[in-house]
Order: sequence, then C-alpha cells, then structure tokens
Amino acid sequence: MDSRSSINRFFGLPFRTLRGRILLWFLVIVAALVVAAAAGFGRLTGYIAGEARSEMEGRITQILSSMESTNTLYSNLVASSMKVFSLLVSQQGPASIRGKTPEGVPLLFLGSKPINGEKTLVDELSKLMGGTASILVRDGDELVRVSTSVRNSSGMRAKGTLFDGSADVKNDIFRGKSYTGIIDILGRPHYACYTPIKDSKGMVIGALYVGYDMQALDPLREAIEPRSVLEKGFLALLDSKGRMILRTKEDLHHPYDEEGIAKSALSGKFTDSDWVLSVRPFDRWKYSVVGGLHLPDVRDLAWTFGFQVLVVMAAVMLTVLVISYWLTSRLTHALELVRETNVRLESTRKRLAGELDEAVKYVRSILPAPTAKPHAIDWCFEPSTELGGDAFGYHAIDGEHFAIYLLDVCGHGVGAALLSATAINLIRAGALPGIDFRDPGAVLTELNKDFPMERHNGMYFTIWYGVYHAPTRTLCHACGGHPPALLLSPEEEIGEIRQPGPIVGFMPEALYRSGSIVVPPGSRLFLFSDGAYEVTKPEKSLLAFEEFKAFMAANGSAPDAFEKLQKWLHSFQGPGPLEDDLTMVRVLFCESPEASSYGDI
Repeated sequence: MDSRSSINRFFGLPFRTLRGRILLWFLVIVAALVVAAAAGFGRLTGYIAGEARSEMEGRITQILSSMESTNTLYSNLVASSMKVFSLLVSQQGPASIRGKTPEGVPLLFLGSKPINGEKTLVDELSKLMGGTASILVRDGDELVRVSTSVRNSSGMRAKGTLFDGSADVKNDIFRGKSYTGIIDILGRPHYACYTPIKDSKGMVIGALYVGYDMQALDPLREAIEPRSVLEKGFLALLDSKGRMILRTKEDLHHPYDEEGIAKSALSGKFTDSDWVLSVRPFDRWKYSVVGGLHLPDVRDLAWTFGFQVLVVMAAVMLTVLVISYWLTSRLTHALELVRETNVRLESTRKRLAGELDEAVKYVRSILPAPTAKPHAIDWCFEPSTELGGDAFGYHAIDGEHFAIYLLDVCGHGVGAALLSATAINLIRAGALPGIDFRDPGAVLTELNKDFPMERHNGMYFTIWYGVYHAPTRTLCHACGGHPPALLLSPEEEIGEIRQPGPIVGFMPEALYRSGSIVVPPGSRLFLFSDGAYEVTKPEKSLLAFEEFKAFMAANGSAPDAFEKLQKWLHSFQGPGPLEDDLTMVRVLFCESPEASSYGDI
C-alpha cells in the first residue's frame, strides 16, 4: 500500500504545478490530435483516391468529348469534299481501263482522258476543299494511286503507292461500298473517305479518296500532356494497333513503362494492385484512352498532408475559418454571377429561338402558293433541319412565258437559307440587269457571276431553271449541277429533261447553254432537289435514281403523290428528319392554256 502511494506521489508531482498542468493539457491535445489523425488517415486516403480517380475520369471524358467533336467536324468535311470530288470526276466522262502503263499499272481513263499521272482534278479538289485527294486504279487485288495530292515525307507526290487501309476496307470498296473513317496514310493518321469508281458495266475499277491529316490531335494533346494523374499516374491515347499516340509529358521521368501498362490494360492482363486503371474506348476510330492512378501516390500524399495537419493544426483551423469565410463570400458572389449569367443566357436563347422562328416564317413566306390555273401547280417542302438550303418559285414573265425554277444550296442553317432566299428573290424580281429572263442559259450565266463561292463562305448552289412558251408548248431549260427534271406524259411515260452545266459559284467564267423540248398536252413536270432520292437504305446502299424515277412514273399523277413519296423515303430511313432537304414542285400543263391568263399569277 505504501509503495503504491509512493508511485502515485512520484508521477503526480510534475502535474501539481502550473507548468505541469499546461504540459498535461498540451499532451492531452497532442494525444487527441494523434488519435484523430490516425482515425482519419484511412478516410483521408480514400477521399484523396476518390478525388484523384474522379479527376482522371473527368479528364478522360474531356478527351473523348474532344475526339467526338473532331470526328463530327471531319465526317462532315470529308462528306462535302467527296461530293464535290465525285461531281468533278463525273463531269470528265465515264470511267474505263484501257491497257497498262510501261510500269505495268492499269491505265485509267475518264472519258477520253488518261488519268495516270494527271494532277488537275486532285489539285483542284485540294484547292477548293483543303485536305488531300487521290484517284486509285484497281490492279488485281490492289489499289494503286495514279493521281494524287498526297505527299510522302520527302515532299514528293505519292504516285504509285498502294492503298494503306485494311483488307476488309479494300474488299468492301471492291464490292461497291464507300468507307469513311480513320486510316493510316504513309504512316500518318488521316480521316478519309473512299468511294468506288465503276465502269459502264458496273465493275469496280478504282476508287476516289479524299482525306485530312489529323492535325486536330492538338486539342487532344492539350487535354493529355500538361500534367500527370497525381505524381506518377498517367493518361495515354492508343490507336487501333495498340500504338501509343499521346501521353502525359511528366511521365517521361517516371520509372514505369506506361506504354506496357496501357497495352496490358487493353488486353485485360494487368494485375498490379498498386495501380487503378481506366480504359475507355472510342469506337468510331477504334482508339482507346487509358488512365492510370498510382496508389502509393495517394498514400504518400495522405501522409504528407496528415503530418502537416498534425504539426500546425491550430494555425490550420484558424486559416480554414478565414479562408472558409473568404471562399463563402466569393462563392456567394460567384453564384450570383452564375444566376445572372443563366438569366442572360435564357434571354439570349429565347431571342435566338424567336429569330430562328422568324427566319423559318420568312423562308416559308417567300414560297409561292399552289395554283390551279393556267397550270395546276403544287409542291412539298420538308427541310432536314429548321432551316434548309432549298428554295423554288414560278411566275409569269410576260403574257406568253412562264418561269419555273428550283435551287439547292449546299449545307443547312441560316447561311444556306439566306443564300437561297437571296437568289430566289433576284430571279423573282428580275433583278439581273440586262438579262432576258426568257433565256435560261443567260440567267444561270449571270447568277454564276454574281454568286462566286469565295464571296459566300465557300457556299455554292445547284439550280434548274425553265421557261414555258404557251403558244408553242416549248419548254426552254438550263441546269447548273442540278438533278434533271422529269416529264410525265398522260400515258405515264417518264423522261429526263437535262442540259448539263457546272454548279453555280464554282467557275465564275462558265457559260450555260439552254435546251428545249415540246411538252405534250396534259403532261406533268417535276422539279426536285437531290434529297428526293438520296437516302440510305437499311443495307447502307444509296437509293438509285432509276428506282426514284420508276416510283414517280407510277405515282406522279396521283393526287397524294407527295405523301406517297415521303412515306416511301421514310420506309428506308425510318422516322425523323430525312438526311437532306426534300423539295419537289409538280406542274400540270393544261390542255389549252390561255396565254393572256399568265397576267393573273
């Protein structure tokens, strides 16, 4: 009993003084902080790991979003380029192979002109649309570039080089299918489009190519390279062959093989418990984004942070209080700014929606009303977006002449609608000085001079313009890159009214010629944009023009012909907007038109 009291007195003496009690209070606080730090270390580690993984996933999502935007940009770009290139090539004449070059390569002709070694078409396309272009000829099981603007690493044209894509893509081209996607060309990734070239027998004898070097990897580089995930983690972009395209720059001094880790993650064979990996594919390119979080980084950061908290807890608490108050003030101010911004954005959205609605109403307002006499005229107009690029009109020029016209501006949206409305109003108002609007060729020649694509943001349009002379039943007509009109006789025999001419806006010096045809009494004339037949079937092939022509021969005289046509096109594509604007005008020429009645229109 006495020994126990002696021990209590020995340990109690230091704490009976003020200094001892302060020391005891200090020790208690230190012990509490140690216990709190120990208890919170696990939660802190989990929190840091969660935040780091969330940041990694967010950056991966940002990368995938950038890739999606890039894909959309290039998809639209190569589609427009291929459309222009196909038009330029088709104007040269039918394709054929006639013999071989001295090197043994098949000699490809367009019309009467050999293409091997020719530079004009590919350079013209590159000048108009940017990017690169090639014409390839089929040589057995290979495709050989015979005309190209693609250049190798030494700056020379890659003439004579073989198709770079996979065998599956090449076989699809040989089967008459087009391909759009990522392909390595001379070792560099390109967003490319290939379309088969067929001879008069329908055999695939070559292919057209347009493509763009993937310089748009710069936004991806900005999203990947600046910093690692914590200290030793990484982000990487791998192509379809498992090659590392981009990686975080800070990884260059890391002692880990990030490329090997990423490839193992793709194959599902990586099992190192020190890493948390995320693999997100981008199926459109068959690329993958791989993120790696190094868990020892999390523990190191947690220990560092915990030690600092343990040493300077009191100062940290005070700092946290001050900073919290400051951040709360800033956050309140920021929330007010966000609310004000949202109000302005909503106001702007409503204003833009109203302006778009007004634009739609204006476009509708300039369309002429259907007529019953002297000719029965009706039409259908189904834009693929709120504002399309199609427009049409018809009006009397004088007591004997009646004008009918339809144009199609490339693209959609406000710009295309504005250009089509401007051109239609010029024709309707007769505002082309010195032009006889009874001469279709002269009208198109002047429009071509007034609307060069360089002055209209690269936009161009196609047009069919006709003038009907009532006393002689003669229809004069001219065409600027537009589909031919169709003429359906009372006996339901259908024919094309075609007078070839280039797209309006491409070549300012081009001259357009007029053609003419005598219209039998009771015939029906159909003007239409290419959206009336350019739809994709479920098997991914395009509807043939001859199929469309046969449909119009069978249904063009029906009162509900337009409804039948729309139902027929949607049977291929399904519900929702069509791929392109659908516009059609139907004119029923009366049995004995009175020329003087044109004055009433």
